[in-house]
Amino acid sequence: MQNGERDGDREVMRRNQRDLVEGGVDPRKAEKMARESMQRVDRKLRDEGKR
Repeated sequence: MQNGERDGDREVMRRNQRDLVEGGVDPRKAEKMARESMQRVDRKLRDEGKR
């Protein structure tokens, strides 16, 4: 687990990545997109004081 991660964060990223790959996105690009999505969610939660 990385600093600031919560239980389940990695699993969410893996599911997002898998869904993107199944939708036809290149696996490397899908990994980057899933990571960026999780970072956006994390920033939003921090801004709202929920993380």
